[in-house]
Amino acid sequence: MNASIISPTHTQSRTRTMNRPIVAAVLFLFPLITHAQNIVTKAEDISNDLGELNLSAGISEPQALVLARQYCEKYIAGCGSVYPAKSRGSNWDIPVRTGTAAHLEANPISVEKHTGKMSWGDGPTLLLTEILDSTRPAPKPLNAKMQPLSGDDLAHAVKIQFYVLPSGTPRIHSVLRSAAGDGLACDFPARRTVESWKFPPRKEGIMLVASLKSGCMADRAERR
Repeated sequence: MNASIISPTHTQSRTRTMNRPIVAAVLFLFPLITHAQNIVTKAEDISNDLGELNLSAGISEPQALVLARQYCEKYIAGCGSVYPAKSRGSNWDIPVRTGTAAHLEANPISVEKHTGKMSWGDGPTLLLTEILDSTRPAPKPLNAKMQPLSGDDLAHAVKIQFYVLPSGTPRIHSVLRSAAGDGLACDFPARRTVESWKFPPRKEGIMLVASLKSGCMADRAERR
């Protein structure tokens, strides 16, 4: 038998060996072609949720709920839900439920209609300017291409709040909104995408909010 003849099995093995660096390169580059979606600062996200504020006319009930959620998240341990807002003259009072048992707290969060000032029992006061004082733009990940969402896709996207360490590494804080009608399993790919991002190093960390189209939404669109 001619020793120079290479068997098919040997050829396949050699081909697989030669392809390993290519496969590794493709896996390494995958985050670079991941389509990140809308990324904003926490302050900008709150501003978007509030919409147009008219303090002379007074903060609306939906706006009061947005503000109460921010107070609850910042100052109330085990904060679960805030609902519904009740008009009390110049204030909105919003009941607070905490813990896995959804315990109703004795004191509601109070939001002043014409100033936006928030308070809760003996807790600290939170001013509207304190949560909307940042005008700095959100940093973008170095290893992802941006593809902004809009319209219906944005309204039904997975919304994730996360903290970027000074090193540029993201840490998941919470899922603010799950993929509408798709179940929690559809949130996992979005979480993995955020965890794969790498941001430019910075002097201090920053809280960001990302909206991403879930894989389930894409699959559903293809079936139509």
